[in-house]
Amino acid sequence: MSYDYQIFLLIAPLMSLTVLVATGLIWSKRQRPGGRYLMWFAGAAFGFLLCNVFELVARTEYWTLNWAKSEHVWAAMIPLFWLLFVFDFTGHQKWTRFKVFWPLSVPSLVDVLLTYTNQFHHLIWTRERFFPVGNSLAMVVQHGPMFTAFIIADFLMLLGGIAIVQREFRRGNGFYRRQLIWITIGMVVPIAFSAVYSFHLIHGLNKDFTPLGFAIGAVLFIVAVYGRGFLDISAPSRTRIFDALSDGIVVLDSANRIVDMNREAMAFLALSETDLGMRIELCTQLVPLLEQYGAMEDTANIDVVANTENERRYKELRMLRLTESEDGRNGSLIVIHDITERVRFMDEIKTLRGIVPICARCKKIRDDQGFWQHVEAYVAEHSYAEFSHGLCPVCLDELYPDDLKTDDHLNT
Repeated sequence: MSYDYQIFLLIAPLMSLTVLVATGLIWSKRQRPGGRYLMWFAGAAFGFLLCNVFELVARTEYWTLNWAKSEHVWAAMIPLFWLLFVFDFTGHQKWTRFKVFWPLSVPSLVDVLLTYTNQFHHLIWTRERFFPVGNSLAMVVQHGPMFTAFIIADFLMLLGGIAIVQREFRRGNGFYRRQLIWITIGMVVPIAFSAVYSFHLIHGLNKDFTPLGFAIGAVLFIVAVYGRGFLDISAPSRTRIFDALSDGIVVLDSANRIVDMNREAMAFLALSETDLGMRIELCTQLVPLLEQYGAMEDTANIDVVANTENERRYKELRMLRLTESEDGRNGSLIVIHDITERVRFMDEIKTLRGIVPICARCKKIRDDQGFWQHVEAYVAEHSYAEFSHGLCPVCLDELYPDDLKTDDHLNT
C-alpha cells in the first residue's frame, strides 16, 4: 500500500528543485506575452508539489492535515494562472483585467474556504485516515460532494484554456503549431494525472500524483521557452487580425452557410456571432451577389448602397471561390469593401466627352440646355481648367503690326 508513496518521495524532491530553478529561469522572459503568468503558474506548481512533500514527511496528524489543506491553496491557483497565461499569450489582455476575470476565480476561492472549514461541514473530505509510510505519515481521504464539483470546475478551466489556444493557432504555420504542441502536452500531463487519481482509474493507486504532473508540465513549458523559442515570438491573435480588417469578411462552407465573419461584416449585415451557421440566402444584401455568383466560375462582383443614420455609404461585394487543400471541400469568401470615397471622387471629376456642338464662325458651344456659351465659359464649367487671356503671335501681328513683339505684350 505504501509503494506508490515511496516512489513519490523519491521523485518529488528532485522535481521540486527542478521546478524552482525553472521558475527562476523564466524571470528573464516575464515581459513577453504570457511570460509573467507562466512564471506564476510554475511557482504555483512548485508550491503545490512542495506542500505535498511536507504532508508526507510530517510526523503528526495535525501537521499532515494542515499541509494537505495548504496544497488546496496552490492547486486552486493553478487553473487561474493557466487561464491568465492563455489570455495574455493569445492577445486577449482585456480578459486578464480584474473586473472581467474575477468571476472565474470564485470556484477556487470557495474551494479554499471550504477546505479550511471542512471540519464543520465535511463537504471536501468526509473522512481522513492516517497511516505510516516508513518514518513518515500519509493521509487517505474519502472525498465529499464538493470535491468532485471543484475538480470538474478545474478541468473545465484547464481544458478551456487549451481550446482557446487551439482556436487561435490551429491555422498557424509550423513554428506556431510546435508552440501549440508544447502547450498542449504541458497541460495534458497534469490533467491525466489528476483524472487517474480523482476517478480511481488505476486500481490500487492511492497516492495523488497530480502535484508531480503539474511540476512536469511546468518543466515542459520552461524547456520549450529555451529550447524551442517559446514566448520569443508569439503570433498576433487571429481574432484581433480578423476584426482589425477594414473590409468585411464572410467565410462560407460548400453549402453557402456562414462559418465565420469579422466585426465589419457583422455591422454591414446586421448579424452577430449567434448567426453563424445560417445560409446567406437569408441575408438580403447578399442575395444578388449569390445569384450572379451562380452564373460565374470563380468570382462575382456587385455594388450596393448602404444607408446609415448619418450618410450614404457605397459598398463593393466580391465573392471568391475557395478550395481547402486538406480535404478538397469547396467554400467561398465574400469581401465587403467600402468604395464611398471612390464614388464621391468620381462624381467630383468633370470631364468633356462625346460630340460637343460648336459654332463654325464664333466658336461658341451649345450646352445641354440649348444655350450658346463662349468656349472658355463652357470648358470652365465642365472641368477644373482656368483661363488666362493673352495674344498668340499670329493675332499679335494682325492687331499690332507696328509694335515691338515682346513677351511684355502677351498678357493683358
